[in-house]
Parts: sequence; structure tokens; C-alpha cells
Amino acid sequence: EDDGEMEKIHPTTPPPHQPILPTLRFHSSQEEYEAAVNSAKKYIQAGDIFQTNLSLRFETQTTASGWEIYCALQQINPSPFACYFQTPWGEVISCSPERLVKSQIHTDTKFHVSTRPIAGTRSRGIIPEQDQKLAEDLLNNTKERAEHIMLVDLERNDLGRVCEWGSVKVDELLTIERYSHVMHLVSNITGILRDDIGAVDLIRAVFPGGTITGCPKVRCMEIIEELEPVRRSLFYGSCGYLDWQGNLDLNILIRTLLLVPSSPEEVGRWGVGEKIELGSPHYHITPSLNTVWGQVGAGVVADSDPEREWHESLHKAQAQLQALATVFGDRGMGEYEEYEKYEECVDA
Repeated sequence: EDDGEMEKIHPTTPPPHQPILPTLRFHSSQEEYEAAVNSAKKYIQAGDIFQTNLSLRFETQTTASGWEIYCALQQINPSPFACYFQTPWGEVISCSPERLVKSQIHTDTKFHVSTRPIAGTRSRGIIPEQDQKLAEDLLNNTKERAEHIMLVDLERNDLGRVCEWGSVKVDELLTIERYSHVMHLVSNITGILRDDIGAVDLIRAVFPGGTITGCPKVRCMEIIEELEPVRRSLFYGSCGYLDWQGNLDLNILIRTLLLVPSSPEEVGRWGVGEKIELGSPHYHITPSLNTVWGQVGAGVVADSDPEREWHESLHKAQAQLQALATVFGDRGMGEYEEYEKYEECVDA
């Protein structure tokens, strides 16, 4: 008996204190996103797939640089697989908590590999007692456990195709990891890479991550292509390193922003702005005007509640939105439209 306490801190209820944000434009309305969830559920009921992940794109503009946003994001939500990276498509600003795959050579001259899937989310509690109840609710939720274990099996299968027979093991199952705005269910799968398998073969075996596609992967990707209004671009891809020995460590680009110049002809490839002090990296330049995209999503299974999945997606965006609010506050909000959509979604 919780005497209604869990209802008071329902996992999909947003925190009461939201940052003051400029307007965001969503590429899907709540109604459109929920319709996509219902369409995905029909594919599940028809037996095409077992589980998938549907994402939601949001967009705004800022005069802040990508580096400023990244620094704000790391102060708000430090994450183990965070990264800042300039690409031909824009500046990647990520506070990812999820590892796609790691491979390190050991003293036995074998490459030991691991993947660390995240599946299952709750918002953080306002006080420790609420936080603990939310964690217990997440751990004991039948839907969340089933979805998570399904994806653990998927990743075991991915590693099993490139690892030595009998070496693939789950050494951590259904662990709670807490971050600034959300908590997750996390597991860890390990194995020993076969001698005839190289680093690129390993990446091919596990990419893209099962937690952001679904099971089975290929059919899920076809359905995602059909149901999501915009292609994912760099979102849910990967960033990390690969050295000459074959050691690698790659994340999954969740909890990520992509910053691109709004007018490339005017601001140049990376933007034009304040004079750079001697020795400062060029990515500290303050661009005139940039567009910022973000993408968040939720796992969909047979009994998913579309409204709940919408709110879960918004919760996953809280750290990014707070970081944007911080830099917007420093540099001015400018002109924005249709922020009402976000206000309606997160109004406590």
C-alpha cells in the first residue's frame, strides 16, 4: 500500500520547477506522436516486431556557440559518454549516458568487449524518499523489465555473432543509474572477440544500438523510417574513438543536440563572431545565429500508453532544455514561436 503516494509522484509528471525557456518548435505534435505510437503497436500486434523506439525532434535558434552549450550541459548533467565534436553536418553536443560498444586488448592478447544498454526511464524524485519510490517502481514494473530484458537478449545476440563461443555473459542486470533529471535501467554484456574479427566488424555487428531501434533491428528501422517525420541524421548514431591497435569505445548519441549555422552563406562553416584570443580553440567562436536540433524518444511495446511515451520523451530532454535556457539567459532570447506546445506538455 502506498496510500496514493505513487500517484502523487507519477513517473510521467514533470518536475514542478521548469527553466524559463525560449520557444521550441516540435516537428510532431503530441497527437501526431501518439498516433505514431499507436501505429507501431499495430505492427507489434501483427507480429512484425517485438519492440521499437520512436523519437521526437525539436528545434530552436540561439546566438550562443556550441561550446557554450556543451559547457552548460556538462555542469547540469555530467554523463560518462559526453562529447563535443565538430562535423561537416554541424556541432555535436552530447551528454550521452549510454555505451554502444567498448573493445580493449588484454594481457591475454584477446579483445574483451562490452555493451551497456539502457532501457527503462523514470523522472527523478524531488526528495530522496520520492526518488527511491520511483526507482522501486521502475525496477518492479513488468513492462519496463520485459522491454529491458528483450533488448539485453538482442545485444547478447549481436555480440554472440562476433565473440568466442561461450564467452558472452551478462555481468550486470537491471541496475538503476541516476542522472540529473532521470534514472534508467542499465545492464552490461561482455564477451571475448574472435581472432578473425576486427574492430570494423565489431561495429557492424552492434550498430545501430538496439535500444534506439528495437527488435528485430532491420524491420524496426523500416518502421521508424515510415513513422518518424524527419530522418534521424546524426541522432542515435555514435561518437567515440578507435585506435591503431583496434581498441575502441563508442557511445550512442542520445541526450544530444546538433548545432548548425542558420545561414551558412552569411556566417560561414562554423560561424563568425568575436575575435579569438591567442591559443583559444576555434570552436570558441560565437556564431551570429545557429539552429539547434534535439531528438528524444521512448521505447514502444504492445501495451505502451502513447501519452506516457510522449511525456517520457520530454523528460529525457530536460537537461538539454535547461542547458539551452542557461545560454539563452546569458545571450538574450531573441524571437521565437510556438513555445506553447512545450509549456502544455510540461506544465505540472
